[in-house]
Amino acid sequence: MFTSITVQAQPYFRFDRITTHEGLPSDNTKRIIQDKQGFIWIGTSEGLCRYDGYHVTTFTYNPAQQHSLVNNFIYDLTEDEDGNIWIATAGGWCELLFNTQTFLNANDFKNFHGKAPDFFVQFILADHYHHIIMGGYAGSCILNLKDSVFDQFHFSKQIINPPAGLVSIYQDKQSLVWLEFQNGNYIYTPQKNELQIAFDNPIIKTATPLLKQGNILWVGNWSLFVCAYNIQTKSIKIVGKDTAGIKALTTDIEPKKMIADRQGNLWLLLEEEGIYYMDFAHKNFQVIKNAANDYNSLPSQLVRDIMCDRDGNVWIATDKGIARWNNHRENFQLLSYSGNIPEDLIPKSKNNFQIEDVMENDDEMWMSVSPIGLLATHKNDPSSYRHIQVDSGNLVSGMNRMINSIMKDRIGGIWLSTQEGFARYDKQHDCLKPFFIPRHDITGNLFYQSSMMLQDKDGMIWLASKKGLGKLDAQSNNVTWFALPEMHKTGVPFYINKITKQNNNVLWLATDGGLFSFDKNTNRFIRYSSYDLGDAWKAFDDCTDVLFISDTMMMIASQYNGLIQFNPGNKDFRIYSTNNGLSSNNISGLYADKFNGLWITTMNGLSRLNLKTQTFSRYDYSNGLKDLTFPSNISFYPETDGNVLLLDGMYILRFNPAQFAEKEKVPQITFTSFEKFDVPVFYNKPLNEIKNIHLAYRDRFFTIRFSTLNFENSSRTEYAYKLDNLDGYWHITTTPFVSYSNLSGGTYKLHVKASLNGNNWSNEKEVAISVTPPFWQAWWFYIAGAATIFITAFSFYRMRIGRLKHELYLRSKIARDLHDEVGSTLSSLNIVSALAKKKIEDDPSKAKELLERITESSERMTGNMQDIVWAVNPLNDSFAEIIARMQKFASQILEPRNIELDFDTDEKIKLLKLPLQYRSDLFLIFKEAINNAAKYSNAAHVWISLHKSNKKFLLKIKDDGIGFNAENIAKGNGLRNMQERAGNLNGSLTVLSGIDKGTNIILEFSIQHYMMM
Repeated sequence: MFTSITVQAQPYFRFDRITTHEGLPSDNTKRIIQDKQGFIWIGTSEGLCRYDGYHVTTFTYNPAQQHSLVNNFIYDLTEDEDGNIWIATAGGWCELLFNTQTFLNANDFKNFHGKAPDFFVQFILADHYHHIIMGGYAGSCILNLKDSVFDQFHFSKQIINPPAGLVSIYQDKQSLVWLEFQNGNYIYTPQKNELQIAFDNPIIKTATPLLKQGNILWVGNWSLFVCAYNIQTKSIKIVGKDTAGIKALTTDIEPKKMIADRQGNLWLLLEEEGIYYMDFAHKNFQVIKNAANDYNSLPSQLVRDIMCDRDGNVWIATDKGIARWNNHRENFQLLSYSGNIPEDLIPKSKNNFQIEDVMENDDEMWMSVSPIGLLATHKNDPSSYRHIQVDSGNLVSGMNRMINSIMKDRIGGIWLSTQEGFARYDKQHDCLKPFFIPRHDITGNLFYQSSMMLQDKDGMIWLASKKGLGKLDAQSNNVTWFALPEMHKTGVPFYINKITKQNNNVLWLATDGGLFSFDKNTNRFIRYSSYDLGDAWKAFDDCTDVLFISDTMMMIASQYNGLIQFNPGNKDFRIYSTNNGLSSNNISGLYADKFNGLWITTMNGLSRLNLKTQTFSRYDYSNGLKDLTFPSNISFYPETDGNVLLLDGMYILRFNPAQFAEKEKVPQITFTSFEKFDVPVFYNKPLNEIKNIHLAYRDRFFTIRFSTLNFENSSRTEYAYKLDNLDGYWHITTTPFVSYSNLSGGTYKLHVKASLNGNNWSNEKEVAISVTPPFWQAWWFYIAGAATIFITAFSFYRMRIGRLKHELYLRSKIARDLHDEVGSTLSSLNIVSALAKKKIEDDPSKAKELLERITESSERMTGNMQDIVWAVNPLNDSFAEIIARMQKFASQILEPRNIELDFDTDEKIKLLKLPLQYRSDLFLIFKEAINNAAKYSNAAHVWISLHKSNKKFLLKIKDDGIGFNAENIAKGNGLRNMQERAGNLNGSLTVLSGIDKGTNIILEFSIQHYMMM
């Protein structure tokens, strides 16, 4: 009974997707191109997008802007010689200027001569001679940018019926433009500005030109699918009949576009059938379609465009987003073989398959598969396996199932190392002949459990086994054993993982007990480990592989301690670990290619050490590996054509080391976008060419984006940035942008560089950023500030001097008032008291009158003294205190004379404060007016009102007394003093009176400068 293990024989295409999740405005993508700078431009049904590997910048129609995209639905894209992008949309055509990122539409070309296109433009192409070819089903024309003219196609004499209805445009590498019209194909020669018939063969007359390679033009149509047309011989080769052995895949859908990838294979776009891959390696078509359960498959069968970028990556536009195939990732090409395997050899769990070793033998590929054994299959027709078995029935199954390595000797003999000894291939009987019968030692281990074999220049075969190192003379079949001088503490012998030769005299052994050298002349071992040489040699204690780069450089794989670079001459060594970029410190195998590359299999993926730059590259699932654990040190098998087979668990991968060496070029960095407050800013030239960016102080929150525009390594690219005058060190990040905010005014310089895996950094990209200082940091502001401070200080000084002068004035005034009032009163009292003394005996009545005058004068003086003390007291600054004193004084004066008092005040004025001199003058005016009313008016009522009106204070004192003649106002000292005091208040005093008409006194002065409480 047989079962089938099917493994893929054709390449597996793993796509990355770019969709709305990555920033596209719509998954319905129409066209895709790459510009000269490296940006990817994507036309969608909802706008035009620019992609830098990380960030999508979208341009859309904006009716409020004169120069925006004319319509969001994109039909076609092209780039002209100046780097400008031309777009055909559902609303017309337009041009995007790459310098300013602004759009020009048809109205901006009104000054051009000739007839502008009045038809619906669906196809647009910029040739290499500054022509823009536009066309659609209703017409076509040429825009000559040099001559600023719209022109029509000029036909050669052989064209009788002018072409109509443009269907497709294709420009080859020789700058010829192939145009498919509804009635045939034509070639446009830009140098001659002439249209010629492309081919007159009726078989392909209406075929679509797809791709020109040398003299071969690939064309496609409904009936023939794909044809190769030889331009020189005019012969046609139909794919599937006589074209280089390519097997046809029939279809009734016409190919729309074709590209060639880096390997020379062809990709054919069929709008509703996905992609057909013309695989010259396998001489067959491979269908690339969407797989429902595989996110990394083609997103959709409905494909619109296909493009190969400058790094060899293939981009496909579909109605479910963009699919990107990484050219370099697929350098790990999955090679597997299918066939019938005997059921009794299949383990219960198929996941237990492990390919231990491979070897080319003539036209066959031999594989050691654990736990099946040795399998052989034809390289060109892997439809079935041969199971090559041991012919002796006396051996346990381990020799059949557990084969560790395969070796071909100089004369073509094939040797195998197994878990139960060694075997040799018998070609005549197509079977394996056991070389040793296994014998068990006291621990139960097999003496002859073997790992590998090595043949030296003398033809001797060296065997690695549990018994030790064996030397086999292939002619006589005699074996000499050399036991390792030491073993594990448990008594178990060291296991030899690998043997390598330094020269014809010295072998080196990588074991689980250290590194050993063996001198073939003296049969002497030397051990290198921490047990013999100290803790510094700890990394040598468990070696899995060893090889020589040169006589002075040995590379050693440690099972737990990384990679060791060892000089066997001077015993110097260096250890590489994950800190240096290694995928894992648990290493299983090594392989040195011819391009300064050391390949390292680990338990966490594959690494490559560039021996020239001493930098690591890492590879994992994202690079196409199928299994990241490599348990065996036999992981690499070099093929004769330069390719290398990589044993990846139950898979075999093929890769070309030369291609990996090529792709390790140092990335070059590009500034892709500058944003202020997250809004992109465009300048009059590409951001990458700008040396200095000027920012206003209010715009000092900005973001600058950058990229290597290397779309295959974006996940492994690291960036470092530093801003002079702010950052003291490099910031390392995988994020392709940096933001700064709240920068002080000044000039800064931003430095950015890029690297793959943190090694081999690119040249620095620099841009200066100048932030205009705020006005308070400008030189003129410092001068103005200093002047203001000086003026303010001087003003305060003047105010202080003024205040001191005013205080001195007040003191002088108070002293004068006291002197005048008290001094004159006291003098008067002294005189009157002396007269009263003389009259007291002679004229008692006169003396009594004089004494009454003394009493009156002393009371008046006391009152005046109280007024002065009250005015000086700062607690009486408020109007509330002034009003209270006014009421009290008026009541004391008027009530004894039976004069009725009406006192009306505005509550608002109680919140005011008055300086001392104003308070004193106001009260004295009031006091004089009340005294006059009490003494002379003979009034029955006095009305007093204090109000605030329009920042004016109004004091009105009115009585209903006898009044007086207004002409005599100036004659009285009291009224004159009141006028003077009103002047001190910067106010006015009005006195209205007449005989028998009462008196009305009005005081008005401004209060706008007085302080509120």
